[in-house]
Amino acid sequence: MRVFLYIIKRIAISVPLMLIATFVVFAMLRLSGIDPVNVMQGESTISPEVREALIQQFGLDKPLLTQYGYWLMNLLQGDFGLDYVGRQSVNAMIVARLPVTLGLVVGGLSIGICGGICLGITAAVFRNSWADRVISVITLLLTATPGFLVAIIMLLLLVWLFPQASFIGTFQTPAEYISRLALPSLALGCYSIAMIARITRTQMIEQLNAQHSVAAQARGLRQFSIVTHGFRNAMIPVLTVAAIFVGVAVAGTVLIETVFSLPGLSSLLINGIKSYNYPVVQAVSFILLAIFFVSSIVADILYGVVDPRVRNVIS
Repeated sequence: MRVFLYIIKRIAISVPLMLIATFVVFAMLRLSGIDPVNVMQGESTISPEVREALIQQFGLDKPLLTQYGYWLMNLLQGDFGLDYVGRQSVNAMIVARLPVTLGLVVGGLSIGICGGICLGITAAVFRNSWADRVISVITLLLTATPGFLVAIIMLLLLVWLFPQASFIGTFQTPAEYISRLALPSLALGCYSIAMIARITRTQMIEQLNAQHSVAAQARGLRQFSIVTHGFRNAMIPVLTVAAIFVGVAVAGTVLIETVFSLPGLSSLLINGIKSYNYPVVQAVSFILLAIFFVSSIVADILYGVVDPRVRNVIS
């Protein structure tokens, strides 16, 4: 019962933060000084009657809080409205692009977490060896190199090695979807690989040097069992960093999608900002914020699964 109440409490904290964040985005767009009707008409000329009809249709004559209230009510019904430029359904635009961004974030985090943990454990078990030094150099380079530069270097290298292959652009089949997202996911996960590897190494060395690990080794317990037990105790900091990197990954998709010409939410957001397409910017901002908040709640729940001390507090 306490677990359920704990989840409800975390959601109750996240909802006001979401409302504040979405309202800030909503208000900043409205206070930018750009007339939405001018965005709608583009280069064409419209009559005063048509202009007034557009203002009435989109509620642009209402106060700011009233406009936000209407947008929020439509949001609760699952309707993000129409975009100002092409008069298309924003819902349809998001549905078409969401798989790319979700696949990129999930792929990047999976590569980052799995790769970082494996490298960190290897460096801790074989600390002060050549393997530890090589891993330290690799993680240092990945930490110091911007993600977009890693993406460009990867793209140039693979185009040079495989000139006939295509690594950028849209896709038509599941196989093309996987091939298009594999390299961008790797580029997105490089920074998290480095940071998670370094934190895992530090935590694992602390656990392997602990008295219980030394005593287990003296009793003849296998090294694999000692490492497994130590890793379970070292997981809390790793999970914390992994939860933080969800936000980093969501933000990083903007550059990665641009470099690889991927039709995802981040590229839709950039295009919406460039064209002052308010409904698109509001909708994509909400989706990206929701991904971040949901991942934070899931990470908090995982703490209780991994660490009995946290589980006893919330259960």
